[in-house]
Amino acid sequence: MTEPAQGDPLLLLRTIRTQAAAQQIRITQHAQQEMTEEAILLDHLLHAISNATLLENYPQHRRGPCCLLSGTDQTAGCVTLSAGGNNAGGVQ
Repeated sequence: MTEPAQGDPLLLLRTIRTQAAAQQIRITQHAQQEMTEEAILLDHLLHAISNATLLENYPQHRRGPCCLLSGTDQTAGCVTLSAGGNNAGGVQ
């Protein structure tokens, strides 16, 4: 996976979208549990990432660079997620 661009928020969002479109993301166990509980399908998550807005960027987070995104899935449901962490491209 490509390292997200830490300095430029727009480049960071573009990098995450590109990785999601290529399905080059890692879904954490916690994210999978949340998706199951909320009945969010992987396709819905990928769609939400494709139109997501970068809410917050944490380039110096103690667990590694990450950010908070919000987008809508195919059913117009709001999906909020964090991306990054120890392994770039991880979705939590």
